[in-house]
Amino acid sequence: MTHQRFFRVAGAALMFVVLAAACGSDDEVGTGAVDEGEGGSGALRDTTTVKPQVVVTTVAPAAQAAPPTTRAAVARTTTPVTQPKPSLEITVNDDERGQYFDPKNPDMFVNTIVRIINGAGNAKTYTITGTYRDSKALAFMTRALKPGEFEDVRLTRVGVIDLADDKRTYAAGAFITVHPR
Repeated sequence: MTHQRFFRVAGAALMFVVLAAACGSDDEVGTGAVDEGEGGSGALRDTTTVKPQVVVTTVAPAAQAAPPTTRAAVARTTTPVTQPKPSLEITVNDDERGQYFDPKNPDMFVNTIVRIINGAGNAKTYTITGTYRDSKALAFMTRALKPGEFEDVRLTRVGVIDLADDKRTYAAGAFITVHPR
């Protein structure tokens, strides 16, 4: 026998002897029960999980003061929301009332507010549009204004804005020139 083979066989035999000794007897492996407390310090025992003890303490809420039976009156003042005042008012007139837009060609500064008013004596409802002359982009469009109603619009870009209404395509020629500040 070679030395390597000898050591392998001897190692296997030694492991078998140790395994047999660990079982505790010469009987078959796995037979026989170990009673509680037997087996020494290295013996396997039933394992149990120790749960930490939880202590629940109920704390009563602090006594609340009774709500007051009368309350002092609090004076509340409201400040009305103020709309910025328009820098210009343009009145829309019916055909028989003179100019369609009065004033006809005003000059304004950018970021100013213009109030578009449907004249009180008018018989029709008008929607007024303002279109930039250079790009044909919409500058503003009012809602349908009944006679006497108005709407404020802000001029947000420098340029010339042509005015028109939805009922009279011939009511042209009026414009607003918007200048930088």
